[in-house]
Amino acid sequence: VAMSRAYNRWLTEKVLAEEPRLKTMLYLPFNDPEAAYKTVQDFGDVLHDPQLEARAHFEMLEHPCLGPSPYERNGFRLSDAPSAYERPAPLLGQHTDEILRDLLGLSEEEIERGRASGGIE
Repeated sequence: VAMSRAYNRWLTEKVLAEEPRLKTMLYLPFNDPEAAYKTVQDFGDVLHDPQLEARAHFEMLEHPCLGPSPYERNGFRLSDAPSAYERPAPLLGQHTDEILRDLLGLSEEEIERGRASGGIE
């Protein structure tokens, strides 16, 4: 079993190195009808997959640094539950003050002392 896994990995890496945008089914080992297989896709392929497009699986949001960016929605939908994002991923430190103040109860003075001491960026 370990030898066939090593062979399968070697063969997969070899095939993908020679043809990285392979669109056929990888079927390893080739003589085993029970073997797993999957279409090889990169993110660009997935982003434009007809099934995912029909389900509105990706949502474009405006990111402050990256511009319009695709965000993946939940793979399943519930009739009374929202599955969309309200905003893009936060920037590093974007909500630090809100968390320190609103969740941890620090005062503005404590936050400023933390910044002055280098404990808060």
